[in-house]
Amino acid sequence: MRSETSSIGEKRLLELKRFQKKFFICFNDIGLLNQAFIHSSCSSTVNGERLEFLGDAVLGLVVCEELYKRLTREHEGVLAKMKAFVVCEETLSKIGFHFGFDRYISLSKGEEKTGGRKKRAIVADSVEAVIGAYYIDSGFEKARDFVLCLVSPFISSVVENEVWYDYK
Repeated sequence: MRSETSSIGEKRLLELKRFQKKFFICFNDIGLLNQAFIHSSCSSTVNGERLEFLGDAVLGLVVCEELYKRLTREHEGVLAKMKAFVVCEETLSKIGFHFGFDRYISLSKGEEKTGGRKKRAIVADSVEAVIGAYYIDSGFEKARDFVLCLVSPFISSVVENEVWYDYK
């Protein structure tokens, strides 16, 4: 699946390359990365919503696998609560703001005026969309490494400090 890259401007292309460099990742199809950062307020047809859907699943699987490996004696109920903490909107928005995802999101003028770039839900959704885009572009192993780069501190926090809450 190839996305439309010819419509990406030179300035935007440089921004997306900077984003990749920050994480030591490289998209084969940078159009997918661009699409992941397009909010639905900008375009109802080409946006990151489907990538977000997929990224949510990839994120969940990677976090579950990591918790399963690290906590060999915990019951599934405890693992589920820990996973919920790591993949919740609050955690993902913290990750997104920390790594500057908010600076790359394309928003409509109206959404921009109402503070969309600072909305936790929008930033968290962009994190999931980028994960989904990278999975489509580069496969599960590279997507896993990228996810772990993003969420490892939160996984360590729940494992070592038992800092988690029941978000279900």
